[in-house]
Amino acid sequence: MTQNTFSVRSRAAFCIVLWLLGSDFAWSAQESTYQFWTGNGAPGRAEYYLSLAEHALTASEDEFGPWRLTRFDRETPTLRARHATQTGEFDFQATTIWHKEIANPKITIIRQPLQYGLLGYRNFLIRRQDEDRFEALKSLDDLQGLTAGMGRDWPDAAILRANGLRVLEAPTFGALFPMLMAKRFDYIPLGVEEIEPTFVAYQDKYPNIVASESILMVYPISVHFMVCSCRPDLIERLQVGLANMVESGEMQRFFSEQKHAAIALIQQHWSQVYRLENTIQPQLVQSPNLEDASAIQ
Repeated sequence: MTQNTFSVRSRAAFCIVLWLLGSDFAWSAQESTYQFWTGNGAPGRAEYYLSLAEHALTASEDEFGPWRLTRFDRETPTLRARHATQTGEFDFQATTIWHKEIANPKITIIRQPLQYGLLGYRNFLIRRQDEDRFEALKSLDDLQGLTAGMGRDWPDAAILRANGLRVLEAPTFGALFPMLMAKRFDYIPLGVEEIEPTFVAYQDKYPNIVASESILMVYPISVHFMVCSCRPDLIERLQVGLANMVESGEMQRFFSEQKHAAIALIQQHWSQVYRLENTIQPQLVQSPNLEDASAIQ
C-alpha cells in the first residue's frame, strides 16, 4: 500500500517536473510579435522598409529569439500615423524625423539611417505638355515661379517652402495625380526610387504624366525607424539588429542590391540640379553623397 502510494506520488511529481521544463522551453521559444506600419502611399518604398525590418529582426535572432511581423499598409495621413505610433496602435514605422520628435518621450528614433539619404534625391513628375517648359528652366529662381504638389504633412513640404518654393498639399498620395492633371500645381517631386513603381501603379490611369528627363532636386534627408517607447524590447532589438547588419556588411549590400537602379539614375548626367538646404530636420548621421559612384561599397 505504502509502496504503491509512493509510486503514484513519484510519477505525479515526475510529470509535474516535465510540465515545468516544457513550459520553460515553450516560453524561451515563444515568438515576439511586432506591428509595422507601411501605409505611406508611395509605391516601392514600403516594400523596401518592410524587407529591411525583416532583415534587422532576423539579424538579432541570436540575442532575442524568433519573431513575427504584422504589416499595416492602410494609407494614413502622416500626422495620424505618427500619433498612432506614439500611442502604440502599431509598434513602429519608417519615416523622416522632425526636430521636436527627438525629445518626445513617447517615441524613440533608431539612429541608423535606413537608405543613406536616398529619399533626398528627387525627380519631377509633370504633365506631358509641359516638358518644354521644364526644359527651359535655368535656375532655382525660375522654379520658384511654379508650384509643387506633395502629400499632406510631408516633411519635405516644409523643406521646399524654407527654400522659397511654393507647395500645395494633397490629402493622400493618390490624390496628387488628378490634381496635377487639373493644373492645381505644376510638378510632383518624388524620390528617384519612387518614379518607376509609381508609373507602374498609375500610368494606365494618367498616361499624360511623365518624368522630367533633365531635373534632379537634392536635399539632405534621412529615414529612420520610429518606435513606440512602450516597446523597449523592440527598440533594443532594432538597434542590435541594424548594428549587426552594418558590422557584417549586410546593410550596405542590402541597400546596393535593392536600390541599384535608383543609384544609377542619380549618377547619370542631369542638365539641371537644384540643391536645397534642410534646416527643418535633424541629421542624426551624415549620409554619403550618392552622386559619387564610390560612396556605397
